[in-house]
Amino acid sequence: PQNDNRIDSFKLGLITLACLIFIAVTFVPIYNIAKKSSTDLLPTWLAAKMFWEDGVNPYDDIIGQESQLMIYGELVGPEQDQFQYVYPFYGILYIGPLAFADFPLAAAVYMEVLLIGMILTLGLMLDALKTLPKPVTLGVMMLWTLIAYFTVRGLLLGQPEFVAYIAHIVALWGILKGHDKTAGVALAVSTVKPQTGFLIVPLLLIWAWRMK
Repeated sequence: PQNDNRIDSFKLGLITLACLIFIAVTFVPIYNIAKKSSTDLLPTWLAAKMFWEDGVNPYDDIIGQESQLMIYGELVGPEQDQFQYVYPFYGILYIGPLAFADFPLAAAVYMEVLLIGMILTLGLMLDALKTLPKPVTLGVMMLWTLIAYFTVRGLLLGQPEFVAYIAHIVALWGILKGHDKTAGVALAVSTVKPQTGFLIVPLLLIWAWRMK
């Protein structure tokens, strides 16, 4: 058991080191990209910032107006995207302390977290399947995870779907591995984007009820 604990600690250390190297290498280019592209994240960041600093209702029209001014430099017509905050209230909590940072920095950190999350979810899926591909295959899978069109586009926009996706994978991994508390927390986190889990969450709750 002691050897197993040492191996697990070594693996955790390697993963931590890899994440730190990844952040160090990619942060500057991501910062330069995120400050211009993360338009889906902007309303959430603004809603969180204005709620905590000024007590503004996250669903107030001023959130959309400020978002429009930051994106376009002017207010847009009613036929265009209003960039209002449209997620559950607790979604602003996911921004955390980034609400008090400048938007370019907040967007870059947010994107880095999502990127690392995408890589870790690949590891969780492989662990759930009890398989470890050859290094070349694993490298291709990791690369495809990061450069697929939907991944790149979603990350550039800062879409919250990625938070829900990561949480869904963590929940499924937790269920398969018997980590029920982890699975439950992850499932709750995934509801920040209700559209992505409107089938998954009820089905898992029904399954859990039947397993009692």
